[in-house]
Amino acid sequence: MLPRTELSGQFFTGRGIDGFGGVPENPYPLQNQFLYTAFTARLLADVGVIGGWSQLKFRWSAQHEFNVAAGTGGRNSAALRQALISNFQPQLVPARNQMMFANYIFRPRSDLLFSAEYRRLRTYEITGSPDSAGQFGLAIGFLF
Repeated sequence: MLPRTELSGQFFTGRGIDGFGGVPENPYPLQNQFLYTAFTARLLADVGVIGGWSQLKFRWSAQHEFNVAAGTGGRNSAALRQALISNFQPQLVPARNQMMFANYIFRPRSDLLFSAEYRRLRTYEITGSPDSAGQFGLAIGFLF
């Protein structure tokens, strides 16, 4: 079973890396883009970010493959609250994202594949309860 199994992942941390590795960016339309760019974005650049993901792949045969993965990425909560004390719209800045997915890939030929996937996303705001969404997808791919 071990020769058919693969474990991969990534860990990241730093400052000014919003949008990298699943760290939430501002998903809301802004009333004043200039104020966000001039003030909020600069404050967020100084907030530490940490996250990572891991994926387990199992190849049953050359035709059948299963994948399971999970990941998270978020800003340092205390530093985020402190940076946004004087900000005009702190509630519009997401603090953390979490994601998990599972999929099955079927390759009937070497150049054709079919895939079914389930993905679960959760976004945490600075205040309030998290938003969650589940997504199911089907795909067909042609390799050339």
